Amino acid sequence: MKLRIHGQSIRTRLTVSDVKLLCNNGCVEDQCIIGPQVFKYKLTQGKADKITAYMEDNVLTLVVDPSLVDGWEANDRVGFEHVMENPDGTTLKIQIEKDFACLDNAVEDQSDNYPNPKAEC
Repeated sequence: MKLRIHGQSIRTRLTVSDVKLLCNNGCVEDQCIIGPQVFKYKLTQGKADKITAYMEDNVLTLVVDPSLVDGWEANDRVGFEHVMENPDGTTLKIQIEKDFACLDNAVEDQSDNYPNPKAEC
């Protein structure tokens, strides 16, 4: 699972394996070690107003309502987004998307990414 944070926006990209884990097991997670700290992030199914997020003990948790991801691994839907209101009145845009293979010669392993629909046959 890739995580991109920019201002008041969180975007996740999930590989084929990540989507299967989320749909079948209800959760996908990863971590990043930063010096002596471990930053963990996870996406889990649970009771939510579409998609919500919260931070607790160096863990960013995104919660998606199960009705949104029901059958997602077998359909062509790219993803979901929701704007969550924070207690202080600010908003947080949350996006959850399937990760497509890059069209350029990216160095990273893309063997578990979805085929890019813009790729030529």
